[in-house]
Amino acid sequence: MLTKKAALTLLAAGLLAFAACSKDGEPPTVMLTAPQEGDTLMRGKVTLKAMASDNKGVSAVSFYVDGQLAGTVSMPPYEQKWDGEEGEHSAYAVAQDEAGNTQTSASVSFYVVPAVAYGENYDNVYTEDYYWKASPIEISGFDDYVVDSIELHAEFYHQYLSDVALALTTEAGFDGSVDTIIHPGDLPGQSGTVKVDHTSRSIFRGEAVNGTWKLWIGDYYSGDDGYLDLWQVWIYCSPAPAAPSGKGKLVVVASPNRKRIEVRQVAKK
Repeated sequence: MLTKKAALTLLAAGLLAFAACSKDGEPPTVMLTAPQEGDTLMRGKVTLKAMASDNKGVSAVSFYVDGQLAGTVSMPPYEQKWDGEEGEHSAYAVAQDEAGNTQTSASVSFYVVPAVAYGENYDNVYTEDYYWKASPIEISGFDDYVVDSIELHAEFYHQYLSDVALALTTEAGFDGSVDTIIHPGDLPGQSGTVKVDHTSRSIFRGEAVNGTWKLWIGDYYSGDDGYLDLWQVWIYCSPAPAAPSGKGKLVVVASPNRKRIEVRQVAKK
């Protein structure tokens, strides 16, 4: 018959053996699935993704970019949106199981480029005395973005340049934001071709990128003619607030609609 002391000794040994058997010393497995090595991603379109598993259960997956914590996800799918600066970056994921064991994935390098929408229109738009006439460019594919800044190049000819005005608008036309690039009287009173390189940093900031952008040419006097020869626009974008995450590489979609010309009357001198 076992003594009380012997029984307690056996019980303690059993508990220790059970604890040793039940202790989880096996770390989870984790793999960063996006981005992949060498990916080039548009700013605002970076989503970190990982696959993780464990014999007892994964409690969390943490994502790191350039050594800084980007976010922690406790339930699958293990995904974290990241909005960082342009340039080269490195990322990895760390998985933790219910017992506190951790495992770190391999690190990958990727590149973030600015989001830039581009459009062009090479169809001539002829001036009309005392009227504004518009040349449109359609921009699409940038649902998750707003305007940060705009660069524009245009070329036009007129027999009396001092009469000419040039303005950029969004789809709302003159009822919305207007960037007047050239005012009547800004140019000399002579004939000639003008090449315009213009940057707008604040007028359209925060507005939608998608839609019909219009470059207007106005003729503020009579008796002479001219035409807008061409224009190109680069719209530098920022991710829209609370924009849904997306995936994909740099994709610019811009299809100019060259058949539509709008006319708007201007006040006579």
